[in-house]
Amino acid sequence: MKFLASALRLEEFFIAPWRRALPALAALGLAACASGGAAGGDPTLRIWPLADRGADAIGSWRSELLSGAGSDWARKALCRPDGGCTFFGNTRGSFGLGPGTAFIAVGEIPDLRPQWARTYGGGGTDELDGAVATPDGGFVMFGNSDSRYTAGAGGAAPASRPLVIRAAAEGEPRWVRALEGGGIHRFHGAAVEGGALVLVGYAAMSADTPGPAIVRLSEEGALQWAETLDLGAGGYAVAVVGTGEGGVIVAGYLRSGNVAFAGASFLVRLDASGRPLWARRYETDVPAQPRALLRDAGGELALVGTLFDPRGGRSPFLLRVGGDGTLRAAREYRGLEANEVHAAAEAGGGRIVMAGRQRDPFVNRQRGLALLIDPGNRIRAHGTMSAQGSVELTSVATAREGEYRLVGHTDSFGAAGLDILAASWLPATRGGTEELAPGIAERELTVRTSPVEPRRVALPVEAREIPLEALVVTPLRVPGGARGR
Repeated sequence: MKFLASALRLEEFFIAPWRRALPALAALGLAACASGGAAGGDPTLRIWPLADRGADAIGSWRSELLSGAGSDWARKALCRPDGGCTFFGNTRGSFGLGPGTAFIAVGEIPDLRPQWARTYGGGGTDELDGAVATPDGGFVMFGNSDSRYTAGAGGAAPASRPLVIRAAAEGEPRWVRALEGGGIHRFHGAAVEGGALVLVGYAAMSADTPGPAIVRLSEEGALQWAETLDLGAGGYAVAVVGTGEGGVIVAGYLRSGNVAFAGASFLVRLDASGRPLWARRYETDVPAQPRALLRDAGGELALVGTLFDPRGGRSPFLLRVGGDGTLRAAREYRGLEANEVHAAAEAGGGRIVMAGRQRDPFVNRQRGLALLIDPGNRIRAHGTMSAQGSVELTSVATAREGEYRLVGHTDSFGAAGLDILAASWLPATRGGTEELAPGIAERELTVRTSPVEPRRVALPVEAREIPLEALVVTPLRVPGGARGR
């Protein structure tokens, strides 16, 4: 049973050229309280709107919870130019799907109006890590699966391996591939370039050493090539962007001895065959964990992530890099609390919007965090989202100019486990940024750069086709949506 008795608290800060804006508080209360959640076997996506109260003077936040009877959490948001978005994540124990985990996708028309939702799985643990849009208006989802996908198969579940699903705009699957062999553990990012799908993550270079892994599939899902890059140390690829010429640029980090999942950042440019054209390493005073790579129309790059101080501090960072790997600018955004960035998106006009979490210094919980960065690398606006439990934002996308869609999850409001949180943020971007953001110290970041000579290692990967009838796709009822009437 759900009883949503608390309000989601939003704090948003704006910086004007003539003064430092005082923190402005907008309390978001629920439009209605819900006295009962979706039963475990009910394939209905429950939507709980959170009503915006009194935020007009500082901008606008609109939020809603999406859930079933179990745990549901978001990983990725993709938006179209008309402002409609699709959210992707995972569901466990909801919608009558049994004890396993399945992918979930929710499509909306503009202004936070969900229209359709589907789950995808095979009865085991199918856990989505991300998604990427395709030129035809559809999308590709990727994650890991230990489901059998073989009729009548018994015995122990197979080892978890990457799962890739291509779907049409409203979620109808077109093809499914399981990537088997080669020691690939997980993918973290994807890009569509030259009609092909490029996935990046990590694979085992040795028993205890991960290496950045890159796989390229054709538009129909056939394997073109798969490789790891030996950059002289163990590491992970986390993001990828296309170059517009058939190749890609891959971002990641090499492991540090002080922090398990952070280290020296790197960028590698590959041609369409996977051959490295250049590679550079970017080392900061404390280990870095890049999470997002952006490329603008002029070919300039932005690498966004978090600096992990071994003493416990966490600070977002931004590197502006030329198309040849030359460092242009580096900035750190250090707060009184531990702030981490999970995702970033182009916001137009050289601006960048970031999403992540902020640790509450007094209790064991997180707040959702959003930052808007201007072309001069200064904070234009930032806000936090908090409730009686934790709130984390895991992805952000630009819906329309000046409007940003953020998704994540929360264990607040009586959630049985986790509920998906979707929010629309329209910052009141007044004036410039002559003053620092309240509570966040901006400073130039010292970065040491050096060239790297990658060594390519082919991976013996098989892209095994899974029959569409073996994939369990469950359309959900969406109240008020095209399939919910």
